[in-house]
Amino acid sequence: MKHPIDFVMIWVDSNDMNWKKEFVRFKYKDAVFTDDLLDEQCRYRDWENLQYWFRSVEKYCPWVRKIHIVTCGHFPEFLIKEHPKLNFVTHDQIIDAACLPTFSSHVIEINLHKIEGLAEHFVYFNDDMFITQPLLPEFFFRKGLPCDGLVLQPLMVVGEENFLGAVTLTDVAIINKYFNKRQLFKQMPRAFFNLHYRFKNNWTNFLELYNRKFSNFYNTHLPQPFLKSIFNEVWEKEQDYLQHVCTHRFREPLDVNQYLFRMWQLCSGKFYPVDILDRGQNYDLEFESLTEIKEAVKMQKLAQVCLNDHEHVQNFEQLKAEIIEIFSDQFNLPSSFER
Repeated sequence: MKHPIDFVMIWVDSNDMNWKKEFVRFKYKDAVFTDDLLDEQCRYRDWENLQYWFRSVEKYCPWVRKIHIVTCGHFPEFLIKEHPKLNFVTHDQIIDAACLPTFSSHVIEINLHKIEGLAEHFVYFNDDMFITQPLLPEFFFRKGLPCDGLVLQPLMVVGEENFLGAVTLTDVAIINKYFNKRQLFKQMPRAFFNLHYRFKNNWTNFLELYNRKFSNFYNTHLPQPFLKSIFNEVWEKEQDYLQHVCTHRFREPLDVNQYLFRMWQLCSGKFYPVDILDRGQNYDLEFESLTEIKEAVKMQKLAQVCLNDHEHVQNFEQLKAEIIEIFSDQFNLPSSFER
C-alpha cells in the first residue's frame, strides 16, 4: 500500500443523558424535557450494533492505518481507548467553540479535515455503514486517487419530500460557481464517459450535455473515499459560507454537506473511475429487507451496506434483534479494539 489510508466515523451515544438534555434544550428551546421528545428523533436511535462495525473492519480491512472516531465527547464503552489504531476526536478539536454544541452531521462532516494526524487518503463512514466482504486498499484508492464515478442526473425534488435535496442543490450551486461544465467535458472526457461506467450512466451523462450548468450528481450513501487536500481547497475558496454553515446547530436546507467535497473532487478530475452502482447497497431498515441484508452480510454478496434508519420503522426492538442476530452470527469473535 503506497499511501496510508485512514477510516473516519462520526458517532453519537443517544443514551447519554447529558447529550439528551442538551439536544432538547437547543432543539425545543423552552420545552420541558421528556423522553418522548427525543424518541421522535429516530436518526439518533441506538441499534446496538457498533461493535460489529469494528469487527468487520478488522476482519475485512486489516490494512487500515488509523480509525478516527468523532463524537461530542462520549465514546463507546466497549472500546480500548489506548488501542494504537484508534484515535478519539471530540467536536471541540475540529469545530470552533462558538458553534458548539452541534447536532448537525453536516457541520461535523465539513470539518473532518481538521482531525490532527488524519491521512491524506481517508474513507468517511456513518455508523450505519458496514464492510461486508474482504477488501483491498485498491477498492477505495487506485493510483493515489479515490475510486469513484461521475454520474450526472436531473434536478431532484426538494421540500418536505426530500429535505436533503435542498442541501444538494446548495452543494451544486457552489460547484457551478467554480467549474464550467462544458469545459470539463472537453478537458477530461473520460471522467464523464468511461468503460468502467454502465451504459446507462454514460448515456445519462451524454443527455446532460445540453445543459450549460450542472443540475445534480448521483451520490451513493456508502463509505466515501476522500483526499484531505480537497477539503482544504474548498475551505480556502468558500470559508465564509462554510463557517456560516457551522453556526447551524441542526441541519438546515441551505447547508452544505460531505457531497460538496465529493463533487469538487470529481470536477477536479481527482478520482479513479469505477462503477459506483456496483459498490454496495443502501437498505432502509424494515422487515422486508432482512433477507437481502442477511445475504449481503452472511454470504458476502456485497462489498458494503448502509442500514438506514427512518421514521417509518415499526417494531423497532424486534427489528433491532433481527439485525443483531445477523451480525452476531457473522462476527461472533471480539475484535482487538474491544475490552
